[in-house]
Amino acid sequence: MRPKYLRYNIWVPDAEFTPTTAEWSETALPLPRPPSHELKNRIVSKTIRDNPHLFKIVSPIDVDTFETYLTYHPNPEFVKSVCTGLREGFWPWADTLQPGYPTTHDENRAAPENLDKLQFL
Repeated sequence: MRPKYLRYNIWVPDAEFTPTTAEWSETALPLPRPPSHELKNRIVSKTIRDNPHLFKIVSPIDVDTFETYLTYHPNPEFVKSVCTGLREGFWPWADTLQPGYPTTHDENRAAPENLDKLQFL
């Protein structure tokens, strides 16, 4: 049973051997970028622009050094996709335009009048 989100980027479970992650990376598909309609979505762009603290990319990996180590990797498109994700963030299969879903949702609520509840919050 393969997780749907890895359907096209996972080794065959019934193969004669189980490849290491390094071996798998030699044939892995490049990681997907956000769909173009997401990059053009004004609401998404405004949300990211107005709330950069919510979308800060934090990684212990020095991506430039990592990329240098992988200069001669046999699957450069996969390496490029991983490095791009480490720099810009990963948006796996992003699709915010679902039928019937609102484009925005505000959970802002008035503070409770009960002092105990207010202090708890």
